[in-house]
Amino acid sequence: MNQYPEHEKLKALSDKQRHIQEFLDWLEDGEAHPQVVRDNDGQIAAKIPKQWQLAFYPTRTHNNNGVMWPEEYWKGSHGLESVTTTYATIIAMFLGIDEKAFEAEKVQMLEECRKLLEKKEASDAERTDETIRSDG
Repeated sequence: MNQYPEHEKLKALSDKQRHIQEFLDWLEDGEAHPQVVRDNDGQIAAKIPKQWQLAFYPTRTHNNNGVMWPEEYWKGSHGLESVTTTYATIIAMFLGIDEKAFEAEKVQMLEECRKLLEKKEASDAERTDETIRSDG
């Protein structure tokens, strides 16, 4: 079994992840929406910026980051709620990547790199000492 399963999963899905990220970036890039405003002569008078945003209609069963929507919410008329989750989290959810496990793997990788670097530095220092003794 692989030592870093979440990283392997993401690596295998990297093309899919990249396309999703490009799409989400495109939603917010500020370029004009295909819809335009035309004047009486049919000429383009204004381009409408995209300014699209991810949103949802909450339901009584919707779980808001572990907290159920309060009952007071349902007494008034409410519309769309902005999605406050980061794109990275949304992509991870879609691809089935466990973010906590992914972060733990990164910490483990860094610790292993740190240990390898310490060994290399100790080995280099030992060789330097041997060189000095042999030259002396």
